[in-house]
Amino acid sequence: NDLENFHSELEKMALYGNELDKEAITKLISRPLDEDVFHLVNDVVNRNMKSALHLWDDLYMLNKDPIYLVALLASQFRLLYQVRTYLDMGYHEKEIQKELKVHPFRVTKAIESLRGLSKERCLEILNSLAELDQSFKMGLGDKKAGFELFLVRTAR
Repeated sequence: NDLENFHSELEKMALYGNELDKEAITKLISRPLDEDVFHLVNDVVNRNMKSALHLWDDLYMLNKDPIYLVALLASQFRLLYQVRTYLDMGYHEKEIQKELKVHPFRVTKAIESLRGLSKERCLEILNSLAELDQSFKMGLGDKKAGFELFLVRTAR
């Protein structure tokens, strides 16, 4: 939907040269932050530490603040917890959308992410994020190292 961004991405590909394959395109184009955060959530849920750390490296190189990422992750995990709670109560997808007043796509993706994720695990991750956020805001420790430690601990 952003024509200026689209034009910029096309210019990058044009400068690359004639041998442009899918792998080169994937490396060249910028991904939206919300897409990266969604993948990061999935990596944490699926305990895929290698991919989570790779995404974190990408986000760090883009100067994304760990405090901001913690807030985004907390928002996503709150949604997962709420959706899990409603599912456990017997609600169907459309009912959950109505109750939470969120876009249907978010609920659908949350349900997909919840396979194998308990409410207890969601709460553990939310608690870890809250502790991490508090330590960041109190100036305790290095943000980069703290965020990486969070990823390693939650991927175990």
